[in-house]
Amino acid sequence: MAESFPAEKMAKVCPEELAENGPAEKMARICPEEEVTESFPEKKMARVCPEEEVTESSTAEKKMPKADCTRTLIIGATGFIGGFIAEACLASSRPTYILVRPGSNSPSKAKAIRALQDKGAIILHGSIGDQNLMEKILKEHKIDVVISAIGGDKILAQLTLIDAMKSVGTIKRFLPSEFGHDIDRADPVEPGLTLYNVKRRVRRMTEAASIPFTYICCNSIAAWPYYNNTHPSEVLPPLDHFQIYGDGTVKGIVSP
Repeated sequence: MAESFPAEKMAKVCPEELAENGPAEKMARICPEEEVTESFPEKKMARVCPEEEVTESSTAEKKMPKADCTRTLIIGATGFIGGFIAEACLASSRPTYILVRPGSNSPSKAKAIRALQDKGAIILHGSIGDQNLMEKILKEHKIDVVISAIGGDKILAQLTLIDAMKSVGTIKRFLPSEFGHDIDRADPVEPGLTLYNVKRRVRRMTEAASIPFTYICCNSIAAWPYYNNTHPSEVLPPLDHFQIYGDGTVKGIVSP
């Protein structure tokens, strides 16, 4: 290194060596800053200057992880499962948008909305049943991913949402409201069958629209719907008699 770059010319590159080679004024006259910049590109400076200095100035930014900028719209974020989804999305530093229905005056929902907003969520007001509005929201906010966590009584409202996503044509992933059994592999009896058929309609329409999708099936999460012997509709069965399916000869085990 000393043979290729005499100490006098190295002065401006490594000021800490000035004490050994001479006054700073003399070195500045011999090796002007402009000449050093042109003569010693960054790769050659790495041989002269300490490695940690070059790392900090030229490569640190390359080593920093890039933030996930996937714009995510969550529908049903004030519900039980939706709240956890929104929290996780915000924790990942993704731009998170929360759709709130107009006229939601419930104190508990208002509190949940404020809490999410304080953590950085962007609150949007509208209904997924309004296709024109949903198209406008998806376009203006450049939404990439749509996650639906709406309740069972509003599952079919997702059909209008699917039409809006298909019209926009920019959605990279849609997660419809599922979070239960795999409705295409299970064959329940009523009243569960009605809900399954509703969700199946949403799946078939999503697939027909060629929208990239993910179905999340958690099965009987949190012991639902088996607590207290209730049906999936959360309506208590008649307590004065039992309903036996089939001919009553099939053996089974029921765990509390």
